Amino acid sequence: MFRGHLKIILLKALAEKESSGYDLMRRLQEKLGCKPSPGSLYPVLDEFASQGLVSSKEEGKSKVYALTAKGKTELKTLEQKRGEALHAMASNLKMWGMLSGEDVSFQLSIFERLEKDEPPFGDLSKEMYDLKEAIGPIAGLKDEATRKSVKAILRTAINDLRKALR
Repeated sequence: MFRGHLKIILLKALAEKESSGYDLMRRLQEKLGCKPSPGSLYPVLDEFASQGLVSSKEEGKSKVYALTAKGKTELKTLEQKRGEALHAMASNLKMWGMLSGEDVSFQLSIFERLEKDEPPFGDLSKEMYDLKEAIGPIAGLKDEATRKSVKAILRTAINDLRKALR
């Protein structure tokens, strides 16, 4: 879930409150419904420290990270670029909807949530990310029996979702 977004997510979290790595993982779990692994979190924090974006101090057995002035400037820059990119993608999506006649309101609602710094699927974001991870390997399935089983599971899930959304 975090790939490509972890840097800005961590900078934002540290702008709110200085934190240990463990505390950052816990806070992200609470806010986003999933947490980065230590193997992805700590290398980014080390990179931030080497770039002067964060400082750290030992508190007991923990290392507590805080955003520096340079880190705050970097966060502002990243937020501006992110906002510009989201705006451009939403504009392109609206244009696509007008040209193709397709209803793009669902996709636009995701961009609206992202622009407000909310999870893209609200309180269902964790489940949506888990679903994405679960279906990723399906394209490479070679075994016909497994493909048939997966197809039946997906058909049942689709039907159940349609019933729930009526």
